[in-house]
Amino acid sequence: MPRLRAWNASGALLAVFLLACSQFEHAVARRVAPAAGFESLLPIPSANMCGWLDGLGTFKCGIVGVFESTLSGIPLTCKNTSATGFYLQQEPLSVSLTGKPIPEPLTDLMPLPSSIDAATVNKEGATYYWYYRVLRNLEAYSICSPPNGGNASMLIPNGWKLPKVANLAQGFTGAPKSLPFAAVMLNKRTKQLVVLFRGTQTGFEWSVGGCGFYND
Repeated sequence: MPRLRAWNASGALLAVFLLACSQFEHAVARRVAPAAGFESLLPIPSANMCGWLDGLGTFKCGIVGVFESTLSGIPLTCKNTSATGFYLQQEPLSVSLTGKPIPEPLTDLMPLPSSIDAATVNKEGATYYWYYRVLRNLEAYSICSPPNGGNASMLIPNGWKLPKVANLAQGFTGAPKSLPFAAVMLNKRTKQLVVLFRGTQTGFEWSVGGCGFYND
């Protein structure tokens, strides 16, 4: 990406931070501990991150959304607001590689240990994938959703219903009034209820939190 060469040292520092957040996010999705030591690389607060960035130079929090979009591969704006369909969303697998239906109920590991043993990961890994895939779908849907001026629909996995989508108000001037942030899904056949909260996605959302507000 040639544009990266034009960014100053503060931009490189922010890139390191976002990569650290991404590593933390994926560790949460897998329910395993992130690599030890990354949090000590930069002493970044989990709240009021934009206030912390002010001390680095000329940053505006809106640029954080640009980095977020680059890392996630999901654009900040809807390219075609008139398009219908499922915009960048993918149907998650409903059966694991071992032939078991997913998602399966997760083991109650509270109090959560510092790391998860390999046997648990092997048993529950396909369910981790399923949750991560539907969360990515929620994030993609939010960009071209009706609250953001688009006409996309949220892709609901086969056998599931979508009783509720909750929107999160956006506060920057010129920003959409709200973006989908949470969704409730119900599978009556398997008697499962899933409540999804997507991760931090826009400059405004970054302005009210940091890594601690990631939910992927």
